[in-house]
Amino acid sequence: MSVRMAGPVGWRGMEVLEERKFLSVVSDAVGWDLKTPINAELSVEGEVDYYRFEARAGEKFVFDSTGMKRVAILDSDGTTQLDQVLILDGVVPQPPGRLVWEAPHAGTFYVSVSGYTAF
Repeated sequence: MSVRMAGPVGWRGMEVLEERKFLSVVSDAVGWDLKTPINAELSVEGEVDYYRFEARAGEKFVFDSTGMKRVAILDSDGTTQLDQVLILDGVVPQPPGRLVWEAPHAGTFYVSVSGYTAF
């Protein structure tokens, strides 16, 4: 059995990265090799960042995340949500989040990252 450790996915404060891109649609998803950690910021309310990765059917992944946000795995169509992890803890400054996920089929999948809002 093969398990790939992805990430971690971290969004902290107002960190400014030169390569940072504001993304609004899944077709603009940035390719992710799942080896390189993602570190970025969500600075605009309602902003969603998209990343794409390849997987084989039955391949298992572990996604780690920090900071209050919603991380979702989307199917190859870019809209069907397959799984998610919500980081909601407002007491701990950088709450950890972990999602263990198995690809239902081979293909391209997407990770969407958005800020957590209570409502």
